Amino acid sequence: MTDNTRVLFVTPELSPYSKVGGLGEVSAGLTKALKSLQVDVRIITPLYSHMRESLGHLKTVAQSIPFAFAGENRPFNLLAMDTDPRDVPVFLIEAPDFFEIEDAIYGNELGPTGLGDLRWLYFSAAIRHACERMSFKPNLLHVHDWHSALVPALYRSEHYFDEDCADTACVLTIHNAAFQGRMSTDDYRRSGLRTDLLSDWYLLQGGDINLLKAGTIFAERVTTVSKRYATELKSPDQGKGLEAIFEARAEHFHGIPNGLDSQEWDPAHDTLIPHHFDANNMEGKKANKKALLEAFALDPSSGPLLAVVARLTWQKGIDIILDALPALFARRKDLRLVILGQGDKDVELAVTETAKKYPGRVGVALKFDPALAHLIEAGSDIFLMPSRYEPCGLNQMISQRYGTIPIVRETGGLADTVVAYEGGNLKEATGFVFSKASAEAFTDITKRALTLFRRSGSWRRLVQNAMAQDWGWDESASAYLRVYEEAIAMRLNRERETELLSHMRLEPTATLPEEQAQIPVYYHKDTLRLMLKDPETIWAYWEVQGPRGKAILDSLSESQKWESTWTLRIENLDTHFSWEIEVEGMAKNWFITVDPNQRYRCELLMQTTDFPRCVILGSNTIQTPKKMVPLG
Repeated sequence: MTDNTRVLFVTPELSPYSKVGGLGEVSAGLTKALKSLQVDVRIITPLYSHMRESLGHLKTVAQSIPFAFAGENRPFNLLAMDTDPRDVPVFLIEAPDFFEIEDAIYGNELGPTGLGDLRWLYFSAAIRHACERMSFKPNLLHVHDWHSALVPALYRSEHYFDEDCADTACVLTIHNAAFQGRMSTDDYRRSGLRTDLLSDWYLLQGGDINLLKAGTIFAERVTTVSKRYATELKSPDQGKGLEAIFEARAEHFHGIPNGLDSQEWDPAHDTLIPHHFDANNMEGKKANKKALLEAFALDPSSGPLLAVVARLTWQKGIDIILDALPALFARRKDLRLVILGQGDKDVELAVTETAKKYPGRVGVALKFDPALAHLIEAGSDIFLMPSRYEPCGLNQMISQRYGTIPIVRETGGLADTVVAYEGGNLKEATGFVFSKASAEAFTDITKRALTLFRRSGSWRRLVQNAMAQDWGWDESASAYLRVYEEAIAMRLNRERETELLSHMRLEPTATLPEEQAQIPVYYHKDTLRLMLKDPETIWAYWEVQGPRGKAILDSLSESQKWESTWTLRIENLDTHFSWEIEVEGMAKNWFITVDPNQRYRCELLMQTTDFPRCVILGSNTIQTPKKMVPLG
């Protein structure tokens, strides 16, 4: 990496100031590691209302920067944190009408201008103007998730003739592909941004805007947060409708695991825990366990203490834990559980009811509390992460560093970072891993962990293995440097230039071309895919543009095509009940209300005049989860 590499880190989160999930940790940890590798890296993020008290004095870099958005001048101020010269510089976009109209970072309140739900379009479009005022000409923009995924598209279109942007490469990191920034074209048009991006080549998917798709297409390189998740994203289950796009970019797609801030997460020096310890002296961990039990008013026995620190959602498998508790508590009367987090209201209610059912054995704190999270990691024996999917995960790494053995499901970064105990590998194992996302499988693996917990010598070896793992950022930061080098080289060589730009007009007032070129080759397929929206809704997505679909459609006259009717036949494989829904054909999305905890599949049928009704496509089978209900 050359000495003049200049990276602008474009992120909606920055720990500890605006942290919702792992992205905030990455923004702080990775940039610090890059700076230690002599990269000129800077961070830009929005200024949220809740940040003002914690940030203290902010320096004004520029005021009222002119910015045309939604047909009017919507200026913003550019501020900077008053940081030590040795720290990574942090710049903030101050635009109260977009980022300070509600407490939630990812909310969508309209605010006084009625444009607040377009905050991430505003943020992406403001980046180029901010760079001008901070006197920083990055040769690489590192953008994150859908919230800034429009930046690469704008740099290749809106700023195409801007000499300061011509050689700027872009890298997109996908932290969770389940969130894609979907919106209607009407909402996008309100922003006043380029409409020649509104095609299936770029922003559109199924008739709607998909910002994550746009970033994946326009960025020189795409990364995600674990090697396994990079592979999983190319499957329908994890790709969430974008798997064909991810597969099309496979040559430029990388899985780089997240690291930890080794200074913040160090049990020997952690300022948020009452008793320090390390692998050679574990007395402090015992004292932290006692303090943790007191904090939750739990029985102070020496038995195993289980822990959860997570968003309380179906994705995190909280229902799996709750369903397994009766069998686990019946096995060991001295078993206890602490839960810290916030999330879906029905999950929070179920967790609260569980605590009432098991007083003195289950402790619950429905809040975001960093100090308590540190104490839980430092004082617990076993950490539970039965996630249905987990792009990377941080708590399984934090837990190992604190000698708290993780039980994880075999998915994403969890599988990459926990060496499963299998009986004969005690010298290498660091935790327990199970495959099926069910209470039965989770109960079995937890019973196995509790059995080993009784064998103090073996458990001690497992703890030592876990604490010996190095989860620092150095290795991952070096991997990102290599990706940066490749991305910059691609941009300087103008790779993919023709592929990207041949379907738009580059004039500043560009509009949608009258004649669109044909859809990219990775759309030419026949597919009917079922995906899960929530426990009571499945999402059917289909395309009839492959060999079978074309053969049938080409055999029809224009009048037959005009008079054709399309139907989805849905079958409950558990009850064998089936029903039909008339839909609109070709390439569409449809949401279907179903029962939870059932298996479904469906068929797409077509019928028209003088043509027999036929099955065009069949789908995969999908299992809906149990609906979370209060226990007790």
